[in-house]
Amino acid sequence: MKNKKIWLPLFIIISMIKTVTAQDYITKVKIEFEKKVNIYRSLEGGGGNMEEFKAKIPKYNVSYFSFTYANGQSLYKFDHDNSQGTPMGFSMTSPSNSIFVDYNTKQTVTRKSIIGQDYLIKDSLSNVKWRITKETRTIAGYECRKAIGVIYDTVYVVAFYCEQFVMPAGPEAVQGLPGMILGLGIPRYNTTWFATKVELANFNETEIVPPAKGKKTTKKELVDEYIQKLKGYGMKDFKLNEIEGQLFNKYVL
Repeated sequence: MKNKKIWLPLFIIISMIKTVTAQDYITKVKIEFEKKVNIYRSLEGGGGNMEEFKAKIPKYNVSYFSFTYANGQSLYKFDHDNSQGTPMGFSMTSPSNSIFVDYNTKQTVTRKSIIGQDYLIKDSLSNVKWRITKETRTIAGYECRKAIGVIYDTVYVVAFYCEQFVMPAGPEAVQGLPGMILGLGIPRYNTTWFATKVELANFNETEIVPPAKGKKTTKKELVDEYIQKLKGYGMKDFKLNEIEGQLFNKYVL
């Protein structure tokens, strides 16, 4: 009887700790990401009257995307940008672009506008080779750990992820870390993504569905089609990984 009196309070305390711990982990979320492209750096080496042109445009192109996750699936889509600040109101991102990811099957469906044509690209999740560091940074109120990754064999990415989020996800379908990527940078593309707003409730989970409008294709078919267009313009000297980077990573959406 004495042992029962000791174990009962202990069991209740352990149960309470487990409950609190479980509540600390985030399983559903909507995140606003700010994407910032350094236009000046992107134009370096352009020659001509580039400095004069740069003086007429903003240094950065800023756009905003929404990322919604629930039940092992996510939808990342364009929300709005500052296209009124670019020449002739030109936006660097098509409003129709989006990426759906099913983390259960490791499949993706991307809707992307290229040269005036909307494409639907079905593919598998890309693997990223990550190296986790000890450096930390607070983003949108959450403590994140820094990781360095490599995509397309030679393109380095810097990510800050938070383990409090159970999903191994991130903006632009960059993923594979033990938590949600709230900050991302790709130096070669002069682009960063940072979470600016995190919503844990009262968002629409039913919008997490694959995009359905566009010409259905595969990544390989789209790369082949794009290469043929480049050849039609008289271009011959290009590398496959650079073409893939242009289509699927640089200004992905």
